[in-house]
Amino acid sequence: MRCSNRTLGAREVDDMVAAEVSAAMGVTLAVAGKPLEGLIRQTDD
Repeated sequence: MRCSNRTLGAREVDDMVAAEVSAAMGVTLAVAGKPLEGLIRQTDD
């Protein structure tokens, strides 16, 4: 994360928040997706 003396604009803050949220969701999906894949494979049989 870059540091600057000037205050961040609303758009820059939104971009940072969106990046953090998408990263968190990616991790959550990766963790949640493993058991889901197992369940989906079981129901396919």
